[in-house]
Parts: sequence; C-alpha cells; structure tokens
Amino acid sequence: MTLGMNQAEFGPALGWSHRTAVRWERGRATPTAESLVKLASLLAPIDLDLAAEIAATVGQTLESLGIVAPAAKPGPTLSPADLSDLVVCAAADAADLAPRALRSLLYAAFARARALGLSVEQVEESLRVRVDSKGGRNDVPRPRVRVERESEDPAAEPAAERRPRSRSR
Repeated sequence: MTLGMNQAEFGPALGWSHRTAVRWERGRATPTAESLVKLASLLAPIDLDLAAEIAATVGQTLESLGIVAPAAKPGPTLSPADLSDLVVCAAADAADLAPRALRSLLYAAFARARALGLSVEQVEESLRVRVDSKGGRNDVPRPRVRVERESEDPAAEPAAERRPRSRSR
C-alpha cells in the first residue's frame, strides 16, 4: 500500500510473480532476504522508517545495505583557543619557527588590524596581493599609522611603540 502498487505490480517489482506476492499476503510463503532488501530499497524514498524496519528483519541497516549514506560522525569540537592555535601553528610552519615565538607577534598584528577596523578577510586579501605581486618581499613603502590603545592612562604607551625603529632590514 505504501508503494501504491497492486499485487500484479508488487511481485514483479521484487523479481517475483504476481502469484508469489499473493502467497506472501496470505501468509502461505515468506519473502526471501533478497526480496526484503529490494523492498527496503523501494520503500526508502517514500518511508524511511518502514524501510529501516524491513532491513532490520534481515539483520541489516539501511546504511549497511548501501541504501542510505552512513551518518557523518561528529568530530571533536574545538574551542576558539584551539582554533586560534591552529592559525598560530600554520604561521609558525610557514616561518619555520616555533609557535611560541609567533604567538605574541600574531596577537599584536590582529589587535592592530581590529583597532584599524579591518576584518580578517581584508587582512588576508591584502597579504595575498602582496605575496603574489612581490614574492613575499616588502619593497613597497608603507605608511606609518599610529593607533592608540584605549586604556585608563592615555600616557601609557605599549612597549612595541616605544622602541626606536630601524630603517634598514
């Protein structure tokens, strides 16, 4: 009934005759495991629960029969700290340095980008363009932009800003 078939259509759909389907309905014969697998396959697009029930009668699941894809197993949930460490490790790998050496550098860079109102996407695109066009060199003069940190003491200046900057690299 779920398939919308009569007995004349149902038997041949499973690879059997109309008469065999009548015997199944009357309880005079039992469908083979192969017939039940075919039935589960026909039912899956219409009634997944019923198809699963039929697959279970032959000791299978819809996944084991290949009728439906196996459910994706959830991976470990990573915290923002774990994810940011993945970013640090990627930078450390690219620079052939220890992650510990880059963590404070990257923090300063991301804090400055946020203070300038830049999104991660904007910084990424800007860096990509520079790497692509200059082979990673920094030949283009860059404007000096000073961004003040918001703090209770406006006279307090970060240590990175107090250091004299060398013009040669």
